Parts: sequence; structure tokens; C-alpha cells
Amino acid sequence: MRLRRTMVWGLLALASTLITIPALANEPVVGGRIGAAAPISSFRDTAQDGGGFEIFGGSRFDLAERVAISLLGAPTFSFFGTRDCGARPTKCDDKDDVTSLVQLMAGPRLSLADSDFEIYFDARGGYVAQMTGGLDDDDGPGFVIGGGANYEFMRGTSAGLFFNYNEAFMDGRNEDFDPATQSFNSGANLKFLSAGIGIQHRFLPAPVAIAEPPPPPPPPPPPPKKKIILRGVKFDFDKSNIRADARPVLDAAIATLKDEGEVRVAVSGHTDSRGTDEYNQALSVRRARAVADYLVAGGIARDRLQVEGYGEAQPIASNDTDDGRAQNRRVELNIIGNGN
Repeated sequence: MRLRRTMVWGLLALASTLITIPALANEPVVGGRIGAAAPISSFRDTAQDGGGFEIFGGSRFDLAERVAISLLGAPTFSFFGTRDCGARPTKCDDKDDVTSLVQLMAGPRLSLADSDFEIYFDARGGYVAQMTGGLDDDDGPGFVIGGGANYEFMRGTSAGLFFNYNEAFMDGRNEDFDPATQSFNSGANLKFLSAGIGIQHRFLPAPVAIAEPPPPPPPPPPPPKKKIILRGVKFDFDKSNIRADARPVLDAAIATLKDEGEVRVAVSGHTDSRGTDEYNQALSVRRARAVADYLVAGGIARDRLQVEGYGEAQPIASNDTDDGRAQNRRVELNIIGNGN
């Protein structure tokens, strides 16, 4: 009956921890541990080495990048062989062969984690009840302190080692009869060490898929290339000065070149066939320079202009007529590239 009542209280304590705390936590945690147990102090007069197991559950809170605290509840069951009473009263001889305890504990766990490795420290308090055995006290308050290390071998699941110090405020011995006083002596607190292996699982949130950024939009198509038309100008026979009718034409060219601030222009001078080749070559250069100077005076950078003279070598009309020769006395403006 006592065992059944103790297990019910243990399950209720664990359930309350699992239900009330996880709503506020980063990660619910469950796990179990199993290992050896060794009585110490006066408890060694009563019990032999034994073992035990526990199941725990609770919630974990991240305090910093590598620091977390968990609030855990755990019923722990421990079993010890009972020592022979020897020449003691019959009441001691009739005790059970096994001393068994259940610890109903809850408290914090501080975890220091680095990648897949975790070191933790436990501190729990609660109640300890005797299920079988001949201890003087059936139950009492107690506490557990200890720690361990875990290695995460798969996402959220880890295994490792633990070591605990256990103490309960209950008599750690069977009743010892003192013939001198004709009474039973009381022992000190029940104390034992436990160590072993454990496993735990943290219910981690599903990993957030990082969506690939959408590809950049294709660059807009280049604007259609603007067709630039620069009209040439005519010159009087054997002259290189700018005629009055040429000025509006050159002013329009200046405005166009200012709008197209990077293009470069070839300023090409030409003559008709009258005169020697040497003279006509020099005259064509003077005509080209006159036009270039006009453009520079209008605000066009000189390094955008390439001055060329072709003499009479490139006629556009017959030199046998006055009209043809007038057309050949010219300066042409031709786009040759941009400023790059």
C-alpha cells in the first residue's frame, strides 16, 4: 500500500512539472538515469551498496548563447541490500532483505553548453519515503546536489554520466538496542552517493528553413541608342573663316554635343580641286581648326574634338562645276566614340 501511494505522489509531481512549466519555456525536457548507489555515514550500518533509477521531466530556458537553466521534477527509486543485524533484538532481525526509497524531488539545473557537449549542475529538494526496510523513520524531507556531462549524439537527444550526493532528514539506521541504557539509539541523517549514466531528450522547435533569396531581377534593357546627326558647314573659295549661314548649324551642333556629354567628334576639313595638293591640304586643316575653335568657344571641351584635314582627296561632288566645287569646300562633323 505504501509503495502504491508513493508512486502515485511521484507521478503527480512529475505531471505537474511537465504541464505547468513548459508553456513558459523554450524547450520541454524528459529523460531518465540509472546507476549505482552507495550508502555513507551511519546509513552504512544499515544498508549495503545498491542501485537505482529515475525519470525526470520539465522545461529548459535559454539564459544566454551557451547558458541555460532547466526546472525539473523527478521521482527517484533507490534500492540497497540490508545488512545483517547480528546479535540484536528480534525486531531488527525481522527487517526486510532490501531497503528501498523513493525520492520525490524538483529543482533547477544549470547547463553550460558548447556545440554538442553540455556540463550541468543539479540542486533539488523534496520528500523521501521508505518503501521497504527497517529504518526507524519511514520518511522525511531531503535534497540532492550533483552534476554531470552529456553529449548530444543526435538532434535534441543526449547521453552522459552523472554523480549525486543524496541526503534525507530521517534516521539512517535500524533501531540499535543499547543494553546499558535498555533503549534504542537514534542514528544520523540518511546519506548516500549515486552515479551512473543517463539519457535526455529536448523537444527542439523545428529548424527554420532559410529561403534562398530570389535572384536579382534582370537588368533593364539598354535604352535605344540615340542617333546623333551633326551637319557640316560650307566655306567660300580659298577661305577658312566661318560664314554667317554656318553659325546656326554649328550652334545646333554645340547644343547636341552638350546633351551627349561623352561623345567625341572628328572635325574633318575638305577643299575643291583648284590649287596644289599641298596648299589644299593646309587649307583643309585651317578650315577644320576654325570649326573646332568655334565649338570650343561654345563650351565643348577641346579633348573631345579630333581635327583632321583631307585636302581635295575626298570630294562628295564633281569638281567640274561651280556647284560641285562649292559642295566640296566643307567641314564635316562625325561621331567617333565616347569619352571612355
